Amino acid sequence: GRNKKASLIDWLSKNVRTYAPILVFCATKDYTSSRAKALAEKLPPSRDLDEVKAEMEEYKGDLLDEDEEDLAFAISRGVAWHNSELHPRIRSFVEDAYSRGHVNVLFATTTLAYGVNTPTKTVVVADPYRCGELIPAYEWLQMAGRAGRLGLIDEGIVITVASDERLKQVIEEKYHSERVEYVDPPLSNEEILKLTILELVYKDYRYVEDVLDFLKNTLYYTYNFKDKGEEEGKTLLDATFEITFLPTTSSEDELYETIKPLLKDLAKHEFVRGEQELSLTSFGKAVMDFYWENNVAFPLENVVKLRNWIRNLKDDVKLEEILYNVVKHLNAVIHFKPKSDLVPSIATYFNVSEVGPAEATAYVILKEWIAGRDLDEIVHSYGHKVRYLRILANVVASGLELFEKIANMEGVTLPPNFEKFVNVVRKGLPEYLLPLSALKGFGRKMTVTLYRNLLLRRPGKEYEVVEKAFSSSTNVLEALKKIYDELGERKFVELVTSVKGIGPKRAENLLTVLSSL
Repeated sequence: GRNKKASLIDWLSKNVRTYAPILVFCATKDYTSSRAKALAEKLPPSRDLDEVKAEMEEYKGDLLDEDEEDLAFAISRGVAWHNSELHPRIRSFVEDAYSRGHVNVLFATTTLAYGVNTPTKTVVVADPYRCGELIPAYEWLQMAGRAGRLGLIDEGIVITVASDERLKQVIEEKYHSERVEYVDPPLSNEEILKLTILELVYKDYRYVEDVLDFLKNTLYYTYNFKDKGEEEGKTLLDATFEITFLPTTSSEDELYETIKPLLKDLAKHEFVRGEQELSLTSFGKAVMDFYWENNVAFPLENVVKLRNWIRNLKDDVKLEEILYNVVKHLNAVIHFKPKSDLVPSIATYFNVSEVGPAEATAYVILKEWIAGRDLDEIVHSYGHKVRYLRILANVVASGLELFEKIANMEGVTLPPNFEKFVNVVRKGLPEYLLPLSALKGFGRKMTVTLYRNLLLRRPGKEYEVVEKAFSSSTNVLEALKKIYDELGERKFVELVTSVKGIGPKRAENLLTVLSSL
């Protein structure tokens, strides 16, 4: 809550010099950015803001958007946040800035607890609870392990935020007892094991023997197949925790017998071909390209359902129907409940009797996201869970590209303008505005901001010129070119730079493009 956030930020602001570098693990992406912004407001500048912006733009290869400018302000105060919402190059910049000591406090989601060697003195576990329960001890140990990295920092401090004495005692008992909960190897799940096998083939494990060799080096094999030479229930102690082995048999042949039906299933559904020497089919490669590029792992049966739906398609299918079925069959959804007065409209739109996550998600994408509505406004209308709509929309757009590949394999004719529709979904803008969003420094938010502000009614000739240009043009760049020609360069620059966020650099980029039209 607010009191917890205020207390944490207040403590950090007073103790940053003593405990830095500090890595603060947060439960959500929103927490990482909101807490970092709050702390940055309390700290004095440590670097020149324009210098930070210039470095970030060089890393990104583009101008910063408004959120990235907020991040630049925080970094100029020695604070940053790190989550999957950030542009990949900006994430790399943040990691580099933290490693170089330009960031004293880094707020991050728990993904940074894995595989990143950071020079951290102090780890703060800000949110020990998840869904009303304390996080598992092994997760806490993973986060705590970031403090005091050998060769980088000589000492390590771990602080877990507790709201009262009772919770403090519970935390000490759970996380300081040198025991962790039993970890069920993910590969014990048949669907995950099947997907792992397909991924290994995708990464050139061409023979069944190669797949078996890989699996024999996993915790899954150790738990379930490796001969431990001890009675059932024997425990293995290491420096920090104990593992209880499950009762198993000790035959490597059993591992092969376990994966053999999975290989047959992959072949049956046309993901792979071959028995001992394996290769991906065109369908299997398209699916794995989609999974790998988007870092997703939908159950393979979902993709099979999508392909079966494609095989039964009629030539007159609409773009909206395709998007809805991609969302539904892949289960690429956000789990939120639309307001009750909106449910009948959604049900009517998709011609369904019940509205579930697929209908709600597809509706928000089709009615709000691709119309260019501001994400903060969408969140206000539909709730905080749609905050990650931008990430999901990109996955859905890639899902549409997967749909296109499968449709071509099956000889299904695509609707006109399909490729443009994919871009509309990915960018979250109507087709009219897409050309402007492709310019350097003009993403979704800045494109919508400029468009909306130029259409605001104002006295004089300028508004008449703007209104006429937009109403008579096929896209936004064509309209801006007409405004530029009518007003002249000086007045045009004054007009566009009056919009918040449009500075000299963006105006210059825009002028360069317009002068070439």
